[in-house]
Amino acid sequence: MSQFEAGQVWTYQTRPGEEDSRLTVVKVEQQDKLGTIVHIRVDGVAQKNPHAPDGVSRVIHHMPFDAEAIRKSVIELVASGVPVPDSFEEGYAI
Repeated sequence: MSQFEAGQVWTYQTRPGEEDSRLTVVKVEQQDKLGTIVHIRVDGVAQKNPHAPDGVSRVIHHMPFDAEAIRKSVIELVASGVPVPDSFEEGYAI
């Protein structure tokens, strides 16, 4: 059983200058070979992106991680039951 559930918002070990960034769990699934995969969205980052209007993305809509990697990164659960944005589904489908 994973400690992570869709709709949770966590603080995590951020890069300097992104201390207000939060990750949201958008999906948790079990894979036979890989174990528990936690899919997250990250808000409040500054990721260079030449396709963004100002050259910087503030949201990463989908990133899959092994549950243990997320466990080592998160600091505090700040909310749960948050509606999961469907913007992750395109990245998940890929």
